[in-house]
Amino acid sequence: FGGQLSGLRVLIVDASADSRIYLAEHMQSWGMQVDAVESARQAMERIQASSEFEVVAIDMNLPDQSGVELARSINQQVESSALKLVLLSPLSQKVAESDRAMFAAIHSKPARPAQLFKILARLFGNRLSEDKTLPGGLRRASTPDSRFASRHPLRILLAEDNDINQQIAIELLEGAGATVKVAPNGRD
Repeated sequence: FGGQLSGLRVLIVDASADSRIYLAEHMQSWGMQVDAVESARQAMERIQASSEFEVVAIDMNLPDQSGVELARSINQQVESSALKLVLLSPLSQKVAESDRAMFAAIHSKPARPAQLFKILARLFGNRLSEDKTLPGGLRRASTPDSRFASRHPLRILLAEDNDINQQIAIELLEGAGATVKVAPNGRD
């Protein structure tokens, strides 16, 4: 599968160093050429310096402006329609319908590698059949049983110090209908 995305140039724009590293490691394992920055200003500098990017993965919450505002700036300054913008947005944050058209895809955060791989493969003309194995030992996430919460109402205290792990656990647990409280460490 590495060949499907191999050589694609991607710019990751995310304020979280952990998230940038997480995304970059997965994308590099798929053969992509990755550059990563933490702000919209840095993203615009890189895009203006190099017209070789094919994908820009943008976090919705940047320190200097929103991901939507960055997308507007990119669209105003970059003439290439081949540049695909992918917005990474927390489930709790809605994107206005009028802004959705700027993006080739909108993906929820935390980004699951298997889903992100499928999005990128779809954007670049590659189709993954449901019976194929995903790259790097990835497996498809199971869909939570919608009746689980009514049968087993759970209130869960999650003690986790890693922000990315917190986001993933919260999404999975709340998706299954649990009520989740977070403690940033075992002592709290």
